Amino acid sequence: MHSDGPDRSVETQLQLSRRFAAGMISGPDFETAFMQARGANAGLTRVLADVLDQIFYGVDDYVADDDLRPEVYGGIDEEQLREIVRAQLRRLDEG
Repeated sequence: MHSDGPDRSVETQLQLSRRFAAGMISGPDFETAFMQARGANAGLTRVLADVLDQIFYGVDDYVADDDLRPEVYGGIDEEQLREIVRAQLRRLDEG
């Protein structure tokens, strides 16, 4: 059983990431939910903390609005974000 502390935050971030990678939720919905679930990475394994950080960086670079994306340095679209999430989940699953 999980509390609402760091374990719950990590579990929520991973569940959201898996749903997004599978195409079950949209980029804007994933962005909002992931940022709300984001918690401290203290006490996590180095790999898990890094995976969650890399997904966070992808979410931070994500720009939902097609018209604004070219104006944002490093702005990525939904499919690019989905590829980042998938790559990080594979990394976590492999190792």
